[in-house]
Amino acid sequence: MNQSCCCQTHRLFGEHSLVFLVGIVFSTIAPFALVVTFIYFVIFWAVMKINLALSFTPIVESGGEYWDYVRNRTIVYLVIYQLVMIGLFGLKEAAWESIVCIVPAVVTPLFNHFILYRYEAYS
Repeated sequence: MNQSCCCQTHRLFGEHSLVFLVGIVFSTIAPFALVVTFIYFVIFWAVMKINLALSFTPIVESGGEYWDYVRNRTIVYLVIYQLVMIGLFGLKEAAWESIVCIVPAVVTPLFNHFILYRYEAYS
């Protein structure tokens, strides 16, 4: 019973990126969420490894086209996380920590621009 792995990719990527976003945002507020997220991805990795080895037959190779989606969403998730931390420190009346968290929130999009420039230069 061979099924195509690529027909489920858009659904799997959306579900797992949402779990990643929730896990990374709540990792500081409730550290147990990070443990649950880690266990989720370990189980997903094991299941997908078995599925790819035994039952799925990929019919299309993407050739690295997913890199843009993964990079872009990872940067957006990091910025969301940093903005949540700025808000959390603001609610805790920790003004200095909130100001310090602005620096990574500015550097992360600059890093995204740098990576995009370097990636486009080689492709």
